[in-house]
Amino acid sequence: MPLTWDATAIGDKVGTGVLSDKNGEWQRTDYLCFLLMAVDMSEVTQKNWKEVYGRIRMYERLFGSAFTKPCKHKRTNESAGYQSNCKGHITDGVASDRTHVIPKPYTAKHVKDRIGYTTNVATKSKSGFLSHLWNSWQYEYKNDIKAVRAEVSKL
Repeated sequence: MPLTWDATAIGDKVGTGVLSDKNGEWQRTDYLCFLLMAVDMSEVTQKNWKEVYGRIRMYERLFGSAFTKPCKHKRTNESAGYQSNCKGHITDGVASDRTHVIPKPYTAKHVKDRIGYTTNVATKSKSGFLSHLWNSWQYEYKNDIKAVRAEVSKL
């Protein structure tokens, strides 16, 4: 079944610009369907927007922010005689595993401004979401453990 979403109920709320290209807000609106799928929520409503935000926040803290901006800051390695780009940042507790970028995570305002957004994703309970999150994270850290074991066995 294809993933579908509908933002018509959001409208173009005054002052939010969630349907305009200014500052990447349209891209955040467009991408929200994938985040809602990741956090097992079908819609953003007046009643549940805080839970949606909390789930997105948890997801981004574990797996990194979907949105980033380029890092323009330089570091100098004088002994090697060169200047190179920064090796990544942690911003607001959301890390990025991609070098040379600064994470730009979803904020509570981003989510609240999109009340009315719906998808065809099935909503799971909090325990269902946490189980899904744990299984995803477990896959991540098991691969890390396998890599460490492989390195140690080479020694």
